Amino acid sequence: MNKRYLAGVIVAAVVVVAAGGAVFISRDHFPNQPTGFEGIAFGDPIQDHVRRLGLEEKEYSGPEAALGVSLYEPDKEKISPDHRGEHIEMYAFEGKFFGAYVYFHDCGDMVSAYHNKYGKPKDQASKGNSYSYYWNGGDVEINLGQVDSSCLLNIGYIKYKKIIKEKMDRIKSNY
Repeated sequence: MNKRYLAGVIVAAVVVVAAGGAVFISRDHFPNQPTGFEGIAFGDPIQDHVRRLGLEEKEYSGPEAALGVSLYEPDKEKISPDHRGEHIEMYAFEGKFFGAYVYFHDCGDMVSAYHNKYGKPKDQASKGNSYSYYWNGGDVEINLGQVDSSCLLNIGYIKYKKIIKEKMDRIKSNY
């Protein structure tokens, strides 16, 4: 095989791979995209973290409960100060961690900290004294809502959210 031809093929392959990677990165990720929450990687068995975070399973009456979604509340003292809100809920799907909600009575500089850490939100909205910021990546989504000085943080693993939504849609379509 001709060395020049081989070099051309290699250069072309590198360009294609680099271009594909650039499209993948720009389309599916945002800067510093989290891979979990409080040391629990998305998709990890939540039971592996019960003792460390003082997780207590709570009664969950949402419609997703029938699909295998469970609710846990951690011991707030075992949560890092960045996530130690007034109320914290952590969710698992079929025993695997997929998301958390944290309510903060006072946002402080949380909104600007998230802008600095994750870049410009993919979407944002405002109505009156309410603001919503939305970051969405290939695997993770973050919603940060602010009303007056209070904040609600929702961080979740999209893979399980999509599966749960598909199952809910199938159930609804059968009625």
